[in-house]
Amino acid sequence: LLFSYQLTQELTYRLPKYDLSFSILRNDFSPNNRYALVYNSTTQNQEVESYRVQAYSLMDIMANKTFFDKNLQLSVGLKNVLGVLSVQSTLESTGVHSSGGAVPIARGMYFWLRLSYKFKA
Repeated sequence: LLFSYQLTQELTYRLPKYDLSFSILRNDFSPNNRYALVYNSTTQNQEVESYRVQAYSLMDIMANKTFFDKNLQLSVGLKNVLGVLSVQSTLESTGVHSSGGAVPIARGMYFWLRLSYKFKA
């Protein structure tokens, strides 16, 4: 495989009357090739091994609300709504802490909150 792609989509619904917006963001990743340093017990050396990772998707949702003439912004959201932790690959188990052909992608779903203020010069 000589190339891979990432398709990014965003859908936003705005309520201007309330200075409020809701967004869904999605990233689709194509299958791709990666490389890992693997210990070869026969030669007792580390070797670079190519492996392939399957396609996967990540999705986030968020809400934004502005206050005080849009100078204060409150944002809340959920990252990795689909709960993707790892994806299958052609990499074989290489040690005590590896999990067969699974490659870690994200740390699971989590909530975030951001409060920002825009100072006028």
